[in-house]
Amino acid sequence: MPLPRVHTAGFQVLRVAFVGATSMRMEVVQRPKTTAHCVAGLARSLPQPLVYRSLRRNMLDSFGGTPSVFLVIKIWNPASKHAGHFPSSADEDVAQGTHWSNEQAEEFLKPVLAELKPLVAGIRLINASEETADKLINHRCSVQGRHYGLKSGVYTTEAGLVRLVGQAVASDSCLRMIKASERAAGVRFDFVTRSRPDLAYLTPVRSWRSFPEPRVAYIHERDWLIVVHRSLADAALGSFALYNNCTTRRTEETPEAWLRLSIRHGGGDFRVADFPVGVMGAERCSDACPLHSIPTNSSDRRQRMVVRDVSAEGFRFVGYFHGECKAIGSFVGCFGDVPLHCRSNPCTRMLASSEKRASFAALGQPHLRSGSYVP
Repeated sequence: MPLPRVHTAGFQVLRVAFVGATSMRMEVVQRPKTTAHCVAGLARSLPQPLVYRSLRRNMLDSFGGTPSVFLVIKIWNPASKHAGHFPSSADEDVAQGTHWSNEQAEEFLKPVLAELKPLVAGIRLINASEETADKLINHRCSVQGRHYGLKSGVYTTEAGLVRLVGQAVASDSCLRMIKASERAAGVRFDFVTRSRPDLAYLTPVRSWRSFPEPRVAYIHERDWLIVVHRSLADAALGSFALYNNCTTRRTEETPEAWLRLSIRHGGGDFRVADFPVGVMGAERCSDACPLHSIPTNSSDRRQRMVVRDVSAEGFRFVGYFHGECKAIGSFVGCFGDVPLHCRSNPCTRMLASSEKRASFAALGQPHLRSGSYVP
């Protein structure tokens, strides 16, 4: 697949200004901050306009500086997890999914690349044969425990371990692409972000200036979005090496647990940030939220779903959303027949605002093109 050119920023330059006839003033002009944006994982809903347009406007443009995008896209989708469960066998898990050829994937990604150009610095397509149990599972590292509070250990099964380690492998692959780009340009990036391909950005993410601490990883409550200074990127995107080198029994059983452990092993700390993001589902909203297919009737109590969300800061939100639903411990909002899953207060608050919902929904209008967004 032909790729756009890699864009890099220059070093600091000296601006020389003559003042009068004999004096000269020299001032240092700081170069723009450079950011490597890693988007890695299963393709899922990436080709949805609400996903790739919000990525461009509400993440890349809003974060600021000079962005370079690195895409590591897995060109298959395993069967959806239902209530936190999936098949025990990795082969069965893969067999139940959907697979694309490289040609199909390139066609699939055309609108995404058209939106992101000329920012894409690298892209890698991964098929299911590259992530098999024999290639990923480290039998010297016994993983045990519970999955998000469930009684069963979902990620302790063969299929679960392949999914768990597969996420770390995607980050590792993206990190290697970033390092290769740095070697070619002779310049290190200032920031690195890591996100998933099916992530939707409901409102603009804060700029790079809002993430000042170089040894702190700013993370979503899950592992959906990470912002780090380059000095901590090897740790934040390096949990695969941590697992691959493990020779003992571990209680870390979720991607978030391995992420946080890797950050600490790298000498950093982490902080949960208020990223206004949600996951855009690949399924139909009428399937995810049965009430969505019923005409809304405000007097019908069955159509008034209550969302109660209490954060560590004590924020309490209670709201009624007609024709939508709460499922699998998260709020699901519907945009047309496309579901958006929230698992954090910021995302839920955005969906509670009719103005912000409308602004986000406008990104999905078919007549819009890059640069013609409705504020």
